[in-house]
Amino acid sequence: MEDLEVRFAAFDRLDHLGALEAHPSTRGPSKKWLLQFQATNLHPDADDESVSRSFEAYLLWLFGFIMFKNGHRNTVDKILMPYAREIADADEDQVPTWSWGSVVLAATYRGLCDACIKDDDRARFQGCALLLQLWSYERLAVGRPIVDHRPYELQYYGDLEDDRPTMGTLWVCPRERTWANEQAKRTYPNFVAELDRLKADDVVWEPYSPQAVATRAPYGLSSWCTSNSGLWLTKNCLVYDIYVEAHCPDRVMRQFGYQQPFPVPRALDRISRGDHRLSKLGQPCSSTWVQKLKHYVDAWDEADEDVFEPIGDHTDEWYQHFPTWYRGSH
Repeated sequence: MEDLEVRFAAFDRLDHLGALEAHPSTRGPSKKWLLQFQATNLHPDADDESVSRSFEAYLLWLFGFIMFKNGHRNTVDKILMPYAREIADADEDQVPTWSWGSVVLAATYRGLCDACIKDDDRARFQGCALLLQLWSYERLAVGRPIVDHRPYELQYYGDLEDDRPTMGTLWVCPRERTWANEQAKRTYPNFVAELDRLKADDVVWEPYSPQAVATRAPYGLSSWCTSNSGLWLTKNCLVYDIYVEAHCPDRVMRQFGYQQPFPVPRALDRISRGDHRLSKLGQPCSSTWVQKLKHYVDAWDEADEDVFEPIGDHTDEWYQHFPTWYRGSH
């Protein structure tokens, strides 16, 4: 943490903002501390180093409070700090890339695993709550806002293919958004009751079909949305920090427009229970658990080749058999 404060000490910000606040935590940078370095606080004549530190602070905020929310309440996990610095200090044409999608998914899956067994009133969901929220909004009309579903206008499009909207833009863009007139005070039991009453016809099973994309984004989506489509059906386990989670696209093949095969194994039948329960507690050093995860990480070298093969396109006739099997096996 001392190295972090030293690197940010020379940050050149607007004169009237005064001296920087010291970092009070040993866990990781806090949100309050990071906000000192936001771009709007930069001095007009700030040097490149200050701009890089502002970018690093933004990345730490993005990692710690959007992508990988943790149980440390208002601080960023220290394991994320090297990644933010490496990206911020890299030349524009040499920015390192990692599989952020799989990592965020792994963290969120683990957060859901833990949330299912916690009974502490102070417990917090870990992972990417925004991802879970958008997943729900696209598929279920339970607890979601009422938004303007008109196709995206040109104002949402930049000059480059990667500077276009995503499907999720609908739920976070500055269009008018409203909620139901009746506000429930005890929302949890009400939402559970609504979810229990859902029928198959109430679910949007293919939210990202070509038709759905064309309806919402007639001028196309950001190229980032499909840049790693070769990994969508990979069999590889997802890894984040010490967490290992099974990836089971074969259990939701209808989402991709394919026939749903069955029977299919459960998530916890695809990974060692011991590996799924890995914890840093009691580990003598990080190298111990790093070695335990190495074969999962190395497998990603061929992740686009080790994939589930579709057995055909989805048909309603075929799918009728799947719910019968599912209810009988669960």
